[in-house]
Amino acid sequence: MNKYLWLLLLTIALAGCGGGSSSTPDNTPNEPQTPTTPTVPEEEDEDTEDVPDDEEQTEEDQTEEDQAEEDQAEEPVVDEPGADVQLFVVGDSTVASYNSSSYPQAGWGQVLQHYFDESDIEVLNRARGGRSSKSYKVDGIWDDVLAEVDEGDYVMIQFGHNDRDWTKEERYTSTDDYEVYLTEYVEETRAKSATPILVSPMVMNAYRDGALRNVFTEEGNDYAGSMAKVATDLDAAYIDLNAKSWELVNSLGQEQASHYLYLILDAGEYENYPEGSNDGTHFQESGAVEMARLVVEGLEELNGNESLMTLLDGVKQRYALTVEQEGANDSLYTQGNNYPAGTPLTLKVRAGESDTFDAWYTAGQVASDTNLYQTIMPVGKLTLIAAFNGVVPEFNFEAATAYLIGDSTVADYADGYYPQTGWGQVFQYYFDESKITIDNRALGGRSSKSYYENHWADVKASVQEGDFVFIQFGINDRAQDEERRAPTGGVFEGYMTNFAEETRELGATPIFVTTVRRNQWQNGVPYDAYHEHPVVTRELAADLGVPLVDLNAKNKALLELVGEDYANEFYYMGFGADQYGNATAASDTVHFQKQGAVEMARLVAEGLEELSGVNSVAPLVSALKPTFAMSVSSPTPEAGTYSQAFEYPEGAPMTLKALANEGDEFTQWLDGDRAEASADFIYEFDTAAMATSYEAVFNNSEGLGSVMTNLTTEFDNTNIVLNWSLENFSGEITYIEIYRNDQANFDGRERILAGAATSGSFVDETAEAGKTYWYMFKVVHDGETTNTEAEGEIRKPFVDEVPVTNLTATIVNGTSVQVSWNLQYFEPEITYIEIYRNDVQELLGRDRIVAGAGMNGTYLDEALEPGKTYWYMVKIVQNGNTINTDPEAETTIPEDAVAE
Repeated sequence: MNKYLWLLLLTIALAGCGGGSSSTPDNTPNEPQTPTTPTVPEEEDEDTEDVPDDEEQTEEDQTEEDQAEEDQAEEPVVDEPGADVQLFVVGDSTVASYNSSSYPQAGWGQVLQHYFDESDIEVLNRARGGRSSKSYKVDGIWDDVLAEVDEGDYVMIQFGHNDRDWTKEERYTSTDDYEVYLTEYVEETRAKSATPILVSPMVMNAYRDGALRNVFTEEGNDYAGSMAKVATDLDAAYIDLNAKSWELVNSLGQEQASHYLYLILDAGEYENYPEGSNDGTHFQESGAVEMARLVVEGLEELNGNESLMTLLDGVKQRYALTVEQEGANDSLYTQGNNYPAGTPLTLKVRAGESDTFDAWYTAGQVASDTNLYQTIMPVGKLTLIAAFNGVVPEFNFEAATAYLIGDSTVADYADGYYPQTGWGQVFQYYFDESKITIDNRALGGRSSKSYYENHWADVKASVQEGDFVFIQFGINDRAQDEERRAPTGGVFEGYMTNFAEETRELGATPIFVTTVRRNQWQNGVPYDAYHEHPVVTRELAADLGVPLVDLNAKNKALLELVGEDYANEFYYMGFGADQYGNATAASDTVHFQKQGAVEMARLVAEGLEELSGVNSVAPLVSALKPTFAMSVSSPTPEAGTYSQAFEYPEGAPMTLKALANEGDEFTQWLDGDRAEASADFIYEFDTAAMATSYEAVFNNSEGLGSVMTNLTTEFDNTNIVLNWSLENFSGEITYIEIYRNDQANFDGRERILAGAATSGSFVDETAEAGKTYWYMFKVVHDGETTNTEAEGEIRKPFVDEVPVTNLTATIVNGTSVQVSWNLQYFEPEITYIEIYRNDVQELLGRDRIVAGAGMNGTYLDEALEPGKTYWYMVKIVQNGNTINTDPEAETTIPEDAVAE
């Protein structure tokens, strides 16, 4: 037991002897952590030959349905679920579960549980072979499923294979009827207070003239399109497995997809199929695992859907399976991807005519000398090498792995969370991969305590002599829940000491990293939001002789350099609306967008360089890649804010961003040769192995841009006001007209101003209240006429239509406040409301007092503190976007007030 645990026990003993303690509460809230979900890489392309068209078969052609149903696993007895939430899966034989006598045949619903933590989500596969959306209901199977569904559960629904089978009346469902049945599934699921998720049918292994067909989108059979339409019409969650599977199968190529995904087996390859199989509809287990992976990937892309949050929280972490070959000429082998621990893996080789397969190798040892090798995905990355023609793979045992443990500021994120990124996700770019491999094991929401008690053993099982472990905790250690709370004064130090000592016992080197900073400021300087934990980490590193990267201090210096507003827009998840395609305005001052993560990784690498005199980290320092300076400037810096840059290694992901001030407009990014690099205000690229420079151009100051009107429209509380300044029209402008329309095109437009100047202002006094307008220019220049596109969209509101909360607060009963609200004139429709209170006039540190509020209502806010002033505010969700109103309804509780 280390000395810090002794200190903790001593403190508890003293408390039990009558000792007391007091503490000042911290007004800074603990930020929630985002679940870590690693990104899944794409499959590699494989070139294979065609299967003749006459080999294409439907689900019913390839198997006897009666036999197929017999082969499926028996319906399980419905017990009390072990998890709080159940995920039901309904569909046909491509989804169903199968008995061992049919192995390796499997449906994706059979392996879906591997992707979910069974303590959180229980997957119940109720798919049945040979069923269509119609027959599944007619046969009464759906009624049985509905009887099991409880409030808060989820139901995934996939049909289509048998719906298109016009030879069987009991199954055939036209696309119109298909939409009707799907609508019933969705509505009946919702009637049970459960959440439906539509999943489009995956592609068959069908080809025509060497090209992959998509039988579910072809004319007259667009079942995928019909499902998408139902999802849109009913605002239901939709996973486009059809599109995802088409992309996967097409990228693999016909031969690879046939033998590695579908139930196309060689004679004798599996015991249950002595004659082989030529089934291009159903899947072998490895194909079912891939389809389940695509379903989960599609689910993660819906992370903005609040109704799916519980399901998403249950998705398990995935680890990288890397599969390589050495010595082969024209062989096929299993492709790698990311899978949760415990997932069944099938490694298979199809040796080419000029190749002889020898063995599967892992970590320098022969794993199997058979071409078909099956194993289970471990916790952590796994690399397998298929060796051919007498080649024995060489492993660089001098190379090492650097493990990262920490919270969500370090963790990996899937594409659906972009641009949110942990610094560990981009840390590999700073190292020579042949010398150091980064294995990021950080997990969102963890503290030193919860990570040590629940995850550290898995990491230790992977750590080898000569490896490194970076350790960053402190944010969630300040949480109040028992699972995570690890205060300084004994508990935090104890867990950090255990990490360090146990890493050393494995012959590896621990490295402490002080936690990143929150972008929180006070009196014009960065505020120490995480207080004592970084301080203690520094002290503990010195006590234990553990190498330290003081990221907290480096992060602070960077914030002081760039300022609070810049850090929000360019580093943290505090950027403005519409900057990224799948993310709207955010107010997260804890987590990082991608460039912020790159900068944090840069600071950690910089901290390592400063440890060059420490022998234990010399291999890490020597593995750091060289960096190259990047400069960013603007000919007109007063027109906006743009990225600052430093030094980066070759290949690092870079995000340059330029935000024009109001009244200005971004034009383009220029490179060092003054050639246009991008016309997008967010420019993403990989860094080069040389010094580079870029310029952010605003208002076409360099004359290298395209035609612009610089039109702006605004409502002055009475009329619509237009401002414009025409630029870059060829030749001399001789005449200008301005038009208005109530639709975004030229049809029916009306002229509102003739003989306009090239720049000017105009008040549109004839616009009607309640209507939306677009404006356009007709410009005569150099003998030709140009009509500009409709732009400047603006709606003239009715007089009484300005959105209001009507939020009021009235003191009643001494220390209680009656809060009232009546939200009016908000567009689009509000779908969710919460009421908050704060004792400072800002959003930071507020407390939620009402969740799921109505458009109008009242709430009695009781037991408030005498002498304190309170403000109230509203959080609303519109069209998937979250908006926070400013603090209002200021109310001060009298100092002599008492509860009545």
